[in-house]
Formats: sequence, structure tokens, C-alpha cells
Amino acid sequence: MMIPEDVRRRLGVDNDSELVLELLKALYGLKQAGLLWNQLLHKTLIKLGFAQGLTDMCVYHRRREGILVVVGVYVDGLMVTGMEQQAVDAFFGELTELSIKDLGPASKFLGMRVSYNEDEGYDLDQSWPSRKCCVSTGWHRCTACVPRSAPSRTRSTRRQTSFCPRLEETAW
Repeated sequence: MMIPEDVRRRLGVDNDSELVLELLKALYGLKQAGLLWNQLLHKTLIKLGFAQGLTDMCVYHRRREGILVVVGVYVDGLMVTGMEQQAVDAFFGELTELSIKDLGPASKFLGMRVSYNEDEGYDLDQSWPSRKCCVSTGWHRCTACVPRSAPSRTRSTRRQTSFCPRLEETAW
């Protein structure tokens, strides 16, 4: 890496090969930047009273006064939900040291379209990446890419198979 002349003069070094510098902050694009960001976010969330999920390390949760807030972490994006909007707003207020912005309700996350309905709740849909792929390749005119209703049987027959023997009622 080329070190500017004025930096070499201030450090009293004539040759770049004599100089080793230690970064005090992670730079964007640095190989360790993602790890350092995750460590900083983890420490901050723990300090704010969140607990990391036991089965999914990317999910943090906090319950205060009976109100649950859940934070999903994916690289440098956060998906935040809670039992009350005030709790979610308060969470973003607590993250002032990290300069995180609330981008509003999610419309896309991890390749899924996210929609919300007051009566039914959240709906996750992955049809848009498939449609986008069909359009980009010109296959959207192909009949196989046109959505069709799934075929269903009008009558269902139940058959016993050899690998699933019928159990006697007395066995229970």
C-alpha cells in the first residue's frame, strides 16, 4: 500500500517497507469489517438487555414490562418487530451510538416480499424473484411460467401401505 509523503514525514520514516501501521477502526471493505460490526452490534444489544437466541444466533429478544421486542440480524440489516410500536420506536432511540436508521416497514427481506395486513398479520411471498428471473431470461412468455391453479382431487381414497401397518386400538 502506498503511504502518502506527509504521513511518512510525520512518522519519521523514509521507506514504506520500514513502516507497519495498526488500524484502530475497521474500514469499509476490510476483510474483518463484517466480523467487527457483528461483535459491536452484539455487545450493544446485550448492553441494552437483549438475549441472543439459543438456536439461532441471528435473533435477539428482550421482554420489558411484558412487552416483547425481537431483532433479526442479517449482515448489516436489522428486522425489528415488537408487541407495541412504541417499544420498536424506543429500540431505535436506544441505538443512537450506532447511527442506525429506521427505514420503515419492510417490503423485501432475504429474497421474500413482506406484506402486512391488520386482520391477518404478516405474509411472506417468494414469487417475485421467480417472476423477475423469468422476465430477465425471456421465459415470461412461456406457458410453463404462467401461474396456474394447482390440480386437486375431487375424491380422496385412503390406502394402507406395507410400510405403515394399521395398529390395534389395544396397543395404545
